[in-house]
Amino acid sequence: MNEIGVVRWQQQPEKIRFLASSFSQSKNVELSLLHGEIQQWFADERFRSQVTRVLPLQQDQQHCVILSKLSCAADQQILLAFIYRREQVTFAFDYIPGLLPIFSVAANNYLQHQKLLQATKVVQSQCQDLLSKMGKDNMDNQIIGSSHGLAQTMEQVNIVAPSDLTALIRGETGSGKEVVARAIHEQSPRADKAFIRVNCGAISPDLIDSELFGHEKGSFTGAAGVKLGWFERADGGTLFLDEIGELSLAAQTRLLRVLQEGTLNRVGGEREINVNVRIIAATHRNLSDMVNEKLFREDLWYRINVFPIYLPSLRERKQDISALANHFSERAAKKLGLPYIPPTSHQATMLQAYHWPGNVRELQVVMERAAILGQGKQLDIEASLGPSFKVTAPSIPAENNNHENKLDKNVSIEPLEKTIVSSINNALKVTNGKISGEGGAASLLNINPNTLRSKMRKYQIEIKYFPGNSNLLS
Repeated sequence: MNEIGVVRWQQQPEKIRFLASSFSQSKNVELSLLHGEIQQWFADERFRSQVTRVLPLQQDQQHCVILSKLSCAADQQILLAFIYRREQVTFAFDYIPGLLPIFSVAANNYLQHQKLLQATKVVQSQCQDLLSKMGKDNMDNQIIGSSHGLAQTMEQVNIVAPSDLTALIRGETGSGKEVVARAIHEQSPRADKAFIRVNCGAISPDLIDSELFGHEKGSFTGAAGVKLGWFERADGGTLFLDEIGELSLAAQTRLLRVLQEGTLNRVGGEREINVNVRIIAATHRNLSDMVNEKLFREDLWYRINVFPIYLPSLRERKQDISALANHFSERAAKKLGLPYIPPTSHQATMLQAYHWPGNVRELQVVMERAAILGQGKQLDIEASLGPSFKVTAPSIPAENNNHENKLDKNVSIEPLEKTIVSSINNALKVTNGKISGEGGAASLLNINPNTLRSKMRKYQIEIKYFPGNSNLLS
């Protein structure tokens, strides 16, 4: 034997990749020229059953290459390549079969290691994305505002976390309810188990049972296999039911049974399944009013309102705005590859004067937009806030100004739901009815497409503008 190599045959695009080789560079190049013959080997029925094949080296009349398939995963074509003198081929055919099992084990170990590395990268990416949503750089970071505006909230978190009590987090959209829910989970005995978040408002009423409780194969059209629901996936851990007030009454009834009995039945299944799940619910709605209006079950309300936690809006904790703005500015710089520029004292005052209807989520978007508009030279916060800032934000107080702010009675204020409907209709009109994707209504409104569809169902908004129909805009 003169040379030995381990190569992977890649069909799309066609090439040979050397995983390990003792070949000289000239032999590597020469072996790469054999992809046509190798392709024929794998494609032609006559040769497919062959484990070993002898191929001539095009520029070397004295040697030939012996290629042997290794036993690996079906989607992997790993070959051993031996270079022998032509007169030694007969000897090689007796010797090579004893080597193949050894190299097969090594090749499979290599492939498993590659899959593990890839899976690790995916988990690390998901972890980083999760930390980003939580407003953290690493798991050791404190939640910003925990010692100031969120001090009372975090005190409640510290009290309820070690127990298994059901917690209900109340707060406006974008105020960070998921961050608080994760903080409870991380400080609980279930911290090493799953934390599953379910956006109740984004699930179609037709799919709510399948999503929450799972389904059996063939239970309905399209059920090609068994699916575990969110409760089973969270077994032993925590299930976070975000925007629980958006559930239909029928879904509330089925949810109540699971919470009371700790058992469930998959859709189409007959066997009861025991689940051990801690429930944390969240809502921006007034559930007690919904109970009075018969829109939310009273018994479910009592079941989830065991330990209520109030999460103040950003307007109620303005002392945290500067720290949050610095944090989001630093994260935006890392994300966009720009130099980190903290807000000036004047910009901090400007941010504190804004009313923040979108809360912490809106502040994050404003700081990212300010970093982009500033192009690494400054933070263009005023442009990022947009023209609505001058109209809707209170005036920035001047030094030594002790006059109390008075409400301008001439300002016209519309009901919030009417404003939401108007904004959605305007966005649909601008995008010609396009909901998701780049340039869609969800992108303009800075919300998830599923959330937008849920709002459209809730407020019975129909799409009146269709892509390509420019006459509707005239």
